[in-house]
Amino acid sequence: MQERQTPEIVFEEELTSPDAAGGVFDEALTNTSAKGNTVLHDRMEGNTGGFSVSQKKVTAMLRQDGPADFSNMTPEDVKALHDMKYRTKERMKKAERQSKLTGSEKGIVERMLHGEIAPEDVKNMSGVNSEGILSVYNATKDAKKAERLVKNYKTGTGTSKRERVAEIVGDINLGKDGWKEKSSAWRMHIRTPERVIEEIAPKETAKRINDEIFVPIHENERDKTEWIRNIFDKVDELKIGKKKKFTVTVDNAPYKLSESGMVQYLGEKRFDLKKLENSTSLTAEEMKRMEQLRGEIKEAEARLTPEPWNG
Repeated sequence: MQERQTPEIVFEEELTSPDAAGGVFDEALTNTSAKGNTVLHDRMEGNTGGFSVSQKKVTAMLRQDGPADFSNMTPEDVKALHDMKYRTKERMKKAERQSKLTGSEKGIVERMLHGEIAPEDVKNMSGVNSEGILSVYNATKDAKKAERLVKNYKTGTGTSKRERVAEIVGDINLGKDGWKEKSSAWRMHIRTPERVIEEIAPKETAKRINDEIFVPIHENERDKTEWIRNIFDKVDELKIGKKKKFTVTVDNAPYKLSESGMVQYLGEKRFDLKKLENSTSLTAEEMKRMEQLRGEIKEAEARLTPEPWNG
């Protein structure tokens, strides 16, 4: 499938349709999570325009007025929402680099974001980079709204969970037919949460809490353990060696890598190089970095015939 090129100047009209997810999701970007894991957001095959239902759904949220409805969010929707936050931020940075606004022009963007200046007024301004101002304004507005959407989703999810727990637990009334207060606190520490609840809560309440809160937690942990085990099994099938038998230069010093480490090293270097090569305007520092990356990749590829390993 042929990639569509992103216009140099980003205007709001690109994404006025909820189906036009390409304005946000048309570039092959890499999203790095807080834990440092790189997650490649590839397009789902078989969807009209090459974009997933989730990507179109969150793009519609970005474009709509008023509060977003997060009630039917799937795991795929949540991933697309966080991906959109990352992508809109990257587009904002790109617009800022390409537009090269002056201090006064950046001030105009800030006033636009605060509603003091309308986009239509900027088009009629003389002596300023109108296209650049509009590009940065639209990209920044998207980035800020995407960030708010993620924040509102997290806040709403937390509120929904608290309300659901309150509904499951019900009123806490002490007494013969209600909740019991145990004097031996140390015994509570050596028992499972389920056993503790069974001892202090009314019978029906304890069963409801265990079935609707603790059982799903245990099932999720079991599924997580099984998923990790399956991933390890699949990686083992690739027969990727863990012995450090490749040498590359890092910070002007030799550094040993295993086969899996070399795969990650080359993948990250090639991605960084591709990103710079696709940029239309590079600073002198970025040009220098691009040449450095090419040298690092060439050196690493020359090392792919492994050195003898001496255990």
